[in-house]
Amino acid sequence: GARRGRMDTGQKPKVCGACGRDGAPLRCPCKVVFYCGDACQRAAWEAHKGCCTTHLAKEMEKARKKLGPDHVAVAAQASNLGMLCKTQDKHKEAEAHLRESLRVFVLARPDDVAVAHVLSSLGGVYLSQGRLKKAMKMHRKSLEAYQVHLGEEHDMVAVTLNGLGLTLIKLDRYDEAMETLQRAYDMFVRLEGPDGESSLMAKSNIGQLYEARGMLDKAHEVKLEVGAKRAEKVSESSSVAELDAHCSSLQQLGCSLGQQGRFEEARGKFEEALAIVRRCHPERSVREGNLVNNVANVETNVGNYEAALALYGKANRIFRRTAGRGSAEDAISLTDAGSMLDNLDRGEEAMGKYEEARAAFASMASGGGGAEDMARLGYLMGRNKYLAGD
Repeated sequence: GARRGRMDTGQKPKVCGACGRDGAPLRCPCKVVFYCGDACQRAAWEAHKGCCTTHLAKEMEKARKKLGPDHVAVAAQASNLGMLCKTQDKHKEAEAHLRESLRVFVLARPDDVAVAHVLSSLGGVYLSQGRLKKAMKMHRKSLEAYQVHLGEEHDMVAVTLNGLGLTLIKLDRYDEAMETLQRAYDMFVRLEGPDGESSLMAKSNIGQLYEARGMLDKAHEVKLEVGAKRAEKVSESSSVAELDAHCSSLQQLGCSLGQQGRFEEARGKFEEALAIVRRCHPERSVREGNLVNNVANVETNVGNYEAALALYGKANRIFRRTAGRGSAEDAISLTDAGSMLDNLDRGEEAMGKYEEARAAFASMASGGGGAEDMARLGYLMGRNKYLAGD
């Protein structure tokens, strides 16, 4: 049916990190910021160098050569760089740096709280990669360490409980997830009040749990409440973190609207979030890929299969540049693309995508994740073979 023009998924605004002008042609080697030219880059360098992964990697290499690979100063730099890579969805780099940091800290300062920080970050990386057994192990170890060093009531204890709860959702252990996420939420409320961002994040995750359990009305109610509170905080001076939180709520509301069959409203939420993400994050990111995938799902539900196929392909390219080949995102987007090819009677091409997805899931199998997604893939492969007469 007729509908408004399809979203342009190929263009990202190139906003100068110094003066804010659009169309900035110069990109920092770290790929997260653009500049109008050398003058703007020099003007912004002091503010940017602390979050420039290229610069920090060079500084860490200098320290490694000067102090040796087992020095705690090198471990601290590796930890900082790994955590920064994690926030930029560079999961493989994050894992490598964090594992290096953990190795040194465990040898040199096994009782230091820094070990807990690294374990917690690694848990987050493994969760993002779909390696759920490893994520569970890291979160449990970090929780124990935080409770020893910081006590039972601390924001880092709540953060780790939150990560543990999200992992339990992915493992379909819903009762444990609810108990854990509720503990995290209650602790955040005691520490910062009900409207603090950490409290809203934890409540949003409880909404995700409701959704996973099929309690869609309750999930939508939570998403509306959290989304409204986050929207009230958004202004011209909002930080990137505040805008990211707002985008998360827009995305979750879009998913709820899609489940209710309100596809155009869902598309509006996804496109609003995507525009903000692209302006705040010049680099490609998993969150951008997820939003493109969300719009593809809308196209699928309204029967625009060619448009959906193009968007799934775009999302997959983003995922491979960020989460990497063999990631959960890679596997799921390949499965979605295969399903669209089947809908377009391109069964042989579809099976090729399914085989790629199966290989990606196989690389994750030891991590204990993706059971529901693998079951869906198995069904689609079976249907494909049946329709082909095999």
